Amino acid sequence: MVTEQIIQKFVLQESDVFIIVVDQLTLSDQKLIRNICSDTNYKDKDIIIVHNFSRLDDEESLKRQIKLDIESVFSVRMMDNGDNANSFKNLDYSTKTN
Repeated sequence: MVTEQIIQKFVLQESDVFIIVVDQLTLSDQKLIRNICSDTNYKDKDIIIVHNFSRLDDEESLKRQIKLDIESVFSVRMMDNGDNANSFKNLDYSTKTN
């Protein structure tokens, strides 16, 4: 566990962009993302969270899961980029979330 924490800290310090890939957003994923967002050492770095929703097979389920896993947990709102990709606007201005 200690070795993993040391490696994680090193990677976080040396990276310009954080890419976190999740299948189902777990509590440990949420804690990691919150820790990164709240740590002043990482305020100038971008965070990209890729949620693949592999277990969902219809649009309504997808929308419901986005609200549950992303919008409600991180106080963000989905923004349509017009290019079949979406990003989220942070509604809690005390942290930076892309």
